[in-house]
Amino acid sequence: MARMNYDLEFRNLVWQTWRKCGRNAAEAERELQKLGYTVTRAQIGLWIKQDGGDDGLTWHQRADRADAEERRAKDAVQSARQRTLAGLLEQKERYENYLRQLPSSEFDHRAAGVLLSIGGKIKDLEESLLKTGEVMYAAPEVIKEFLKYLQRQNIRDARIKDAVMQYIDGFLQEISP
Repeated sequence: MARMNYDLEFRNLVWQTWRKCGRNAAEAERELQKLGYTVTRAQIGLWIKQDGGDDGLTWHQRADRADAEERRAKDAVQSARQRTLAGLLEQKERYENYLRQLPSSEFDHRAAGVLLSIGGKIKDLEESLLKTGEVMYAAPEVIKEFLKYLQRQNIRDARIKDAVMQYIDGFLQEISP
């Protein structure tokens, strides 16, 4: 019984390696040898043709199913990120409109801080999307609009203006290619 469990565990390791190697038996053999296992291409080929495993699926069927599950999981995460980004972009637009409508004599520090925070969140989310292959650039637009707004405003507190400008400069340097 222990021997059979070892064989099933070993076959599963070989299957995972074969799948990671693009379903290439020769590459899987080399990778397994690097890990200290001895298995031949012929043996892998035999298991590919014969092995039904516990679920009764062939290696190709198991690999197809695993690939599809990974795609579904990735799509679900991607969709959640995209929905979050869309919500942040809506908030950004609302705050920008609010700040544009303020008289030039007023400056809403809280709204400006929230807008900067939203820009940072958008930037972080876009970086995450970039890693997964999706490119979106809304954060620099937030900052550009905010810079224009700051230029239109008569900010009396120089410390606040300096702090905001330093934050924006650092942010722009961080995201520039």
